[in-house]
Amino acid sequence: MSTKNVKLSSISGSIALLGLGLSLALAAKLSLLDILETSSGYTPPMDEPNWFVGVLVILALLQLLRYAHTRERSSLIFGATACLGIWIFRSSDTFQIMPGFRLSVGLQVQQLCFSAVMFGAAWCLAQKDRRSALQRQQAHEAQILHMRQTVEKLQSSQSALEAKVFQRTHELHQALEQIEVVSAMDALTGLANRKRFEEVLKMEWGRAARSRRSLSIALIDVDWLSNFNTRYGHETGDESLCKLVRVLQTGVMRSGDLIARYRGGCFALLAPDTDAIGILSIANYLCQEVLELDIPHTDTPLGRISISVGVATSIRPDARKAEALLVRAQAALALAKAQGRNQVVEG
Repeated sequence: MSTKNVKLSSISGSIALLGLGLSLALAAKLSLLDILETSSGYTPPMDEPNWFVGVLVILALLQLLRYAHTRERSSLIFGATACLGIWIFRSSDTFQIMPGFRLSVGLQVQQLCFSAVMFGAAWCLAQKDRRSALQRQQAHEAQILHMRQTVEKLQSSQSALEAKVFQRTHELHQALEQIEVVSAMDALTGLANRKRFEEVLKMEWGRAARSRRSLSIALIDVDWLSNFNTRYGHETGDESLCKLVRVLQTGVMRSGDLIARYRGGCFALLAPDTDAIGILSIANYLCQEVLELDIPHTDTPLGRISISVGVATSIRPDARKAEALLVRAQAALALAKAQGRNQVVEG
């Protein structure tokens, strides 16, 4: 039962109790008048207004409607007691005007007692119905509270799950990025591998074609590296390559340049916005820096490790000929080796 229905029931019950109280007072008055008339012969006038009977009739109808709506037993008791009050009033009034007929004192007392018992029973049942209604309301409110708490727990669990999914997704993205970085990296030197170099070459070639800027490539090969590994061992050869890589990284000063391990002891330098003079300057600088490392290599004319470099520059790149620039640099490198190594050749 809702709070509104509980209030309506309480108001209806209060009206019923008020009517029953008036009925009981009327029954007491009629009994007292009858006792006085019987004992002293005094005949008081019967001037109770007929509107009191109308009030009791309305009260009885109200309680029947209330019972149809709430199904409370007290409504039946209220209605029955209101009807009893009507009967007491009308029968007493009727009996008074019948010549030679008087209600006995015992019958009036019985009516009075019966009215009091009915009034008490109606009051007790009304209180019980009110408590039951309040208990139902409290149970309903507790159920709503429980449902709200359940919804809040579900929302909290959903938020925690969403946060966990977001964290896992972020971790997965980081892992994928690390995998991409590792897959594009040479394990020994930490430089970009050949696959990454070719991807960047295509991207920079397209950019240079759109902006009409120059693009240069330098292929750097360690002279007689296989002989070095045979004499000094592959472990020493790997250490020497790492030293050489540090020199190459130091020689490339711009962040837009890329150095990659192309194959074995061959490295590739990609230099955007660099003309032929610029790439030749960088290549000659690298050759001199590698010689200054002074890494012994007895199987070479110089007695130390050196490099050969083939460079190529495209002033106006054609988007369909990205590999042509690389082929020119390979041809220049082959020519540098054929001419005695430790030199830079432009293709």
